[in-house]
Amino acid sequence: MLTWIVVIRLIVIPAIFLPLGILIGFREKDLFALILLAASPTAVASYLMASQMGGNARLASQAVVMTTMLSMLTMIGWIAVINMLGYL
Repeated sequence: MLTWIVVIRLIVIPAIFLPLGILIGFREKDLFALILLAASPTAVASYLMASQMGGNARLASQAVVMTTMLSMLTMIGWIAVINMLGYL
């Protein structure tokens, strides 16, 4: 389950937002900001919400840690993709 959370949060969501941002007309700084926001790690608030509402707090905390650690690599990758496409 954790693997799916990480893949969806760091790869799938930005992959959806990239063509949408281009279709809307975002370029350079705007597209860069959109993709960095879409590729950002899971918020710490998800752990707090899960623990206070009786959810799976352990899974939420693992998702926060893993997406935060891996987002350093995936954000660099998304920046490279935008640059290779010629939009940066």
